[in-house]
Amino acid sequence: NPDYAAEEKLIDALIKKHKPHKIRTVEKELTAEAGTGTGATATKVAPWTPIGSDSECTARLAGYGKRAKAICFDMIHSSARGPLMVVVPSGEGIEKSFAIAKYEVSVSDWGKYCILSGTCQPIKDKSRKNDPMTGITLKQAQDYAAWLSERTGKTYRIPTKSEWEYAANAGGKQPKKDFNCRVSVNEKLIKGTGIVSVKSGRSNGWGLKNYVGNVQEWVIDGNTTTARGGAFTDAHSKCEISLERSHNGGADEATGFRLVRDDVG
Repeated sequence: NPDYAAEEKLIDALIKKHKPHKIRTVEKELTAEAGTGTGATATKVAPWTPIGSDSECTARLAGYGKRAKAICFDMIHSSARGPLMVVVPSGEGIEKSFAIAKYEVSVSDWGKYCILSGTCQPIKDKSRKNDPMTGITLKQAQDYAAWLSERTGKTYRIPTKSEWEYAANAGGKQPKKDFNCRVSVNEKLIKGTGIVSVKSGRSNGWGLKNYVGNVQEWVIDGNTTTARGGAFTDAHSKCEISLERSHNGGADEATGFRLVRDDVG
């Protein structure tokens, strides 16, 4: 898709000066700091003070997330950034602008967390780095959000139902319906055969991708957890923003998440 390729080139150019080292490089740095130990249980976490970003999430970016220059992020290491975020404007019951991840949290995002926190083992299969992170529990996702909050000095969390739905709807600015959900022709599955890159497909008017299909995403309202947007396991005809199902927060291969960030100035 030429539009997709052009957009990704712009995003890559925008973050080039803060482009993260490869996971292996960061891992070597941390191993050196920790001594000879390897693995999550042996990694010594170095002291850390949050540092600024040249691409801060501010209210002036609200509604422009489809543009490369409106992508924002926080730094989690001197040479590694956190998830790419877009800022959505207030409105329709949303009192303040907030930032939300442009993409579903990826295997690469999770790997940086594992290495820097020393709490888990990263997935080292490079072919999976842009896959959505699945196979973890809601509690683990919340632990990641809490770590990001401490690491950046900002507040990251799982979105509420209304926040997720508002950001997904993007004021009605929707791309052509072409999501990663099941499509069969002559009883042969031609789409929705599995998860795809979080960067694939078209974005909505505020810059979000794969909010429908690929993996369903956790949202939390009080003590109620649901999964929104459907997954690659759902029929394409049923994949909608409104698709919702209850979820117990357990790990499975069809559920992932994206985070929101408060503190948008």
